[in-house]
Amino acid sequence: MFCCIDFVSPESIADGVNLGIFSLQWYACPPLKVPVSGNFWVESIIMSTENKVRQSLQDIEFAMRETDLWQTVPPEAEAFESNEPFSIDTMAAEQWLQWVFLPRMYALLELNGPFPTRFAITPYFEEALSGDGRPDYSALLAQLRCLDDLLNKESE
Repeated sequence: MFCCIDFVSPESIADGVNLGIFSLQWYACPPLKVPVSGNFWVESIIMSTENKVRQSLQDIEFAMRETDLWQTVPPEAEAFESNEPFSIDTMAAEQWLQWVFLPRMYALLELNGPFPTRFAITPYFEEALSGDGRPDYSALLAQLRCLDDLLNKESE
């Protein structure tokens, strides 16, 4: 279960009004409300499937940026014409992730379309991003695994 952690004042909780100051981060956690340092409370809010997917996509983008996989220039137009899975014949794995997969998933969110089921892109990226001399992409792989798990769980 995913939730949003917000800082709120104890007074606003007592009044039954959530006056969230800011959102910190999304975590996998059960609903909770616990005191933090006497002046604030932490309150969790269960996320919708759409928000879980959106957050997961944002986490993937963040991990790509942190590992310098994020590109500012898209591939040539011809690269998008591939009929191969993951556009393997025309794009690097990270290009496909950034320029094909993420935009398609965001489009599904905007159109309230159905999400893919029986979903697993992590194994491809484990293979594509491995090799001698390659940086550690474990953070990105962890985020991809979270999305795999989320979509498989939500489709059950």
